[in-house]
Amino acid sequence: MTLFDIGALHGRGAPTVAGSPGSVIEIDYYHASSLLVKSDDDILAKVKADLDTILGPACKAAKVVDAAIV
Repeated sequence: MTLFDIGALHGRGAPTVAGSPGSVIEIDYYHASSLLVKSDDDILAKVKADLDTILGPACKAAKVVDAAIV
């Protein structure tokens, strides 16, 4: 997987980031055919768990306020 902090990449004033109540993160999973059978809610739970593991306590306290699964 690859983790992108969109605010760091495009700046806090970028249209995709401006006005967001927190961080805007993109996660790309590769060779992810096992995810195709999962619901969006299951995928979101996996993403959050992965981010909690990678980013630690600050992420564990954070809430997901919006998500798009594509």
